[in-house]
Amino acid sequence: MNGAEKRRVVNSLNRVAGHTKGIKGMVHSGRCISEILLQLSAIRAGTLKVQVQVLKTCFSGKRYSAQELKEMSSLVVQYPS
Repeated sequence: MNGAEKRRVVNSLNRVAGHTKGIKGMVHSGRCISEILLQLSAIRAGTLKVQVQVLKTCFSGKRYSAQELKEMSSLVVQYPS
């Protein structure tokens, strides 16, 4: 990852961290569940964005086998049980 790519990833992670901190405050103050769920969705979208950014940097200018591509892409679409 070059410097600009690292900055983009770190900036995205900072946004996710900010959302997480905000949700903690919402939970402590007893905010509405629908508002909390909305913010959790924002975190999910943010982390997916970071995953895509990291994958794009991996793919740029490099060759991967079909198996390697399958393994990396499966990491992005896995959901916790």
